[in-house]
Parts: sequence; structure tokens; C-alpha cells
Amino acid sequence: MESVFIPPIGGFTLGEHTADLWLESSGSTPEDCALRSLIGLYHVMAQEFIITSSIPDSIVLDIRNPDLLVIDVLSEALFLFDSEGALMLNTSLTREDDDRWVLEFTRSKCRIPEGKGGVEVKAATYHDLMLEMKEGSWYSKVLLDL
Repeated sequence: MESVFIPPIGGFTLGEHTADLWLESSGSTPEDCALRSLIGLYHVMAQEFIITSSIPDSIVLDIRNPDLLVIDVLSEALFLFDSEGALMLNTSLTREDDDRWVLEFTRSKCRIPEGKGGVEVKAATYHDLMLEMKEGSWYSKVLLDL
């Protein structure tokens, strides 16, 4: 049975940068910030996705530097979309120890309906990458290579 996923707007902002795009997000924890960035990425990629099948999955992220959490989540999502045409939905991200996070999600095969496509994102880059606490919230900024 097919279903529709429309990326929600909220918890992230987009800004232009020459031929690329800034993706900024905020959240109560670094994990929340990373998951809001993921929704922002999907919002850039399409206005709507048709989900054709879903299975539970998880990935362990080995990250010694927590500043890289957002870019690792986005890079895994882009790899999954490019290699399998699948999204990471119903996500949760938990820290196991100082340098391991577990990303649990539903691996959802999808297609983009005609006229609902957005921008092709090639990569999340390390250029001016940021994850920091600001005014009581976590804030991240990553440059998307279009």
C-alpha cells in the first residue's frame, strides 16, 4: 500500500550561498538538531514523496567529534537515497557512549511524483560546519552542495 510523505516545515531554515544552500536547524539536544536537519534535507529534495515500501533499520554512527553528528546523519541519508531511492523516516537518534550514536529509522523506498521534485543535493559539506549551544538550544549549520 502506497502512502505519501510531505516533509514538514519547522525546526530548520534555508539560506542561499552562491550556488549552494545553507541548512540551519535548532533543537533541544544535538540529536534533535540532527533529525531536524534531516527533515530540512528532505524538504529541499522534494515537496512530496510516494512511499512504496518500508522496513525497520538502524545504523551505528562512530563519531569521535560530536560536531560531525549532523553531517554524518545527512550523508547517510543522501547515500541511502542515491543508492536505493529510500528515505529514513520515523527516526530516533540515541547516544550510546562518547563516540557512538544509534540511528533507528524506517527504510522507506520512495519515488518523487512528477512536478513535486525539489533540488538535487549532491552532498552535505564540511564548509563552515557548526553544531553548538546558543541561548539554551542546540544550533547547527551545514552547507548543502547542489
